[in-house]
Amino acid sequence: MKKIRCLVIAISTLAVLPALGAETYIVPIWGTSVRGAAGMYGSVISFTNTGDESVTVRVTDVVPIQYSSEPNPCSLLACGDSEWVVRPHSTQTSESGIIFKNKILELGGLILEASAPLHVESDIYLRATHLVDQWQSVQIATGWLTGGSIIPRAIPTQGAGTDHFKLYLLNPNDYPIRIDYSARPYGLGSANVSAHAIQIVELPISFACPAGCAVIEPPTGSGRDIELQSDFPYLAASTLSSMALPPAVRVALPNK
Repeated sequence: MKKIRCLVIAISTLAVLPALGAETYIVPIWGTSVRGAAGMYGSVISFTNTGDESVTVRVTDVVPIQYSSEPNPCSLLACGDSEWVVRPHSTQTSESGIIFKNKILELGGLILEASAPLHVESDIYLRATHLVDQWQSVQIATGWLTGGSIIPRAIPTQGAGTDHFKLYLLNPNDYPIRIDYSARPYGLGSANVSAHAIQIVELPISFACPAGCAVIEPPTGSGRDIELQSDFPYLAASTLSSMALPPAVRVALPNK
């Protein structure tokens, strides 16, 4: 029985690997018309092709938090999974809804595959204003992680615009996994993330830095790292709300 279970896990793990020859890009959090603290938020994604040939980008999977209640995407948007063709030496930007398997993703993670390397960027913005100071950049991952990783400067230690921060823990597998996270030498925790899902963990700033443990160092700011560990493919990201660091959604980097 143990050998059979190991084989099933091995086959499931292979299923999350990119197709041979494809370039993989993972947007850890994407939203369209999502209600937040200051109003309705949206996301924008851009692809820059510096090559001499057109590049096709496709949505090959999503890790959903919430789908749109619209039952038939074809009544709002073009049918079929979302796809873009980026012309040579150009940038293409999109904020339209993401369709995958006849559903509109309202909030979740995106897995993209491109036929050739691209420069990919994504941002979250407050839809009511479009002001630059209301934008938050989202770092892009190029593959799933296994084992240890670190989110650098994930948590502001002082000057934060909020008393909490969020961890986004993505599980692309067809089975639940456990992800451990810590901010040494203080906070330690873990989460059991359901199959093919994102778990949002909200933690207080004191998880990494009890009151008075740090000093802001302008202009670089100060922050604490989050360390993560899982035995199965995953991705982790953290929001950053600080007056000492630029706003960003930071993704975890693999340990060597």
